[in-house]
Amino acid sequence: MINKVNSDYRNKQYNPGDTIRLLNQKQCAFYWSKGIEPLDIYISKDFKTGEPIIVYIFSREETKELYSEWCNREH
Repeated sequence: MINKVNSDYRNKQYNPGDTIRLLNQKQCAFYWSKGIEPLDIYISKDFKTGEPIIVYIFSREETKELYSEWCNREH
């Protein structure tokens, strides 16, 4: 049985096993600028510092090809 999660951001359901969690704001902005909108966005805490962080959830399948482009981009 697959447990779906309700997204507060997009009013949709998604399977967490089919997603990636990103904390890197620049990588999230890159994906979003290419037309891949996050499935969910939520606040969490950095386990080391206890500081608040923003977590972006993206579809693993939708970002697969863009990941190579992200890794090969000019710095």
